[in-house]
Amino acid sequence: MLQDDDEDGNEPLDMSWPDTGRKRLTYMLVAPIDDDEDGNEPLDMSWPDTGRKRLTYMLVAPIDDDEDGNEPLDMSWPDTGRKRLTYMLVAPIDDDEDGNEPLDMSWPDTGRKRLTYMLVAPIDDDEDGNEPLDMSWPDTGRKRLTYMLVAPIIFPLWLTLPDTRTPKGKKWFPITFLGSIAWIAAYSYLMVWWANVAGDTIRIPPEVMGLTFLAAGTSIPDLITSVIVARKGFGDMAVSSSVGSNIFDVTVGLPVPWLLYGIIYGKPVEVNSVGMVCSIAILFFMLLFVIMSIACFNWKMNKSLGFTMFLLYFVFVAVSLLFEYGHLTCPV
Repeated sequence: MLQDDDEDGNEPLDMSWPDTGRKRLTYMLVAPIDDDEDGNEPLDMSWPDTGRKRLTYMLVAPIDDDEDGNEPLDMSWPDTGRKRLTYMLVAPIDDDEDGNEPLDMSWPDTGRKRLTYMLVAPIDDDEDGNEPLDMSWPDTGRKRLTYMLVAPIIFPLWLTLPDTRTPKGKKWFPITFLGSIAWIAAYSYLMVWWANVAGDTIRIPPEVMGLTFLAAGTSIPDLITSVIVARKGFGDMAVSSSVGSNIFDVTVGLPVPWLLYGIIYGKPVEVNSVGMVCSIAILFFMLLFVIMSIACFNWKMNKSLGFTMFLLYFVFVAVSLLFEYGHLTCPV
């Protein structure tokens, strides 16, 4: 139904304020900003004089008031609040128009760029990561904070393992490789020990600590390596690294320590976990659900797939904890 009840619709358009509520609602939805009937007047981008026009103006007005859009892009700080808000939302970090300039990792000169820099800048500004390890005190606050957090882990490695990225250390790569495995074993032992102590302190069973905190902690290295190789353009290596690491854990990481324990002590390792068969079955079904979820999203990694993965993980943890605490009984 039209706003104007005239049957033939041949009356000239009346843009005056309607006299009924229904017409007023339709008027606010379909009325243009400019009440010019023929629409042939040049576009007026000045601030409107009524509240309705001002609301529509803020929603549809472009950032740049240039009519033809042929003027060169102006990245200077706007002079009005509306433009400044839009500028901060859509303006890139680098104001270079063609984006062909080399990457500049120096500290930005504006607050907006500094905030974005801290969020997206890597810890190490080296692009290829082939420079030798530098243990000198950093010159910026952000690097100093990271330095103090990772120094207890990095410093022993720096003292005991040759850096194969230096000319003198390249020939010692077998020692670095074997020493890295030894340090991983030492750090893993400390991590499990401290996790058990923390679990006993806050009264969390070891099975629960292994299913939640240790599982998440041991996945962080896989995450870091996958991100590093993905940023270098090797997406297939990132995915295969995540899958291969879990296969290595099951086929090598568990059997080798158990084999050594059996050889040394002459008895098998007892694994105490309620509902082990059901947990393995749940893990198998979770794998099927993961493959089905990826297929449903057309084999593309997006935000919806990420939320689905989180949901599946929480379901797996919840069901496993129900078995561990005895709320569910495994028939096998």
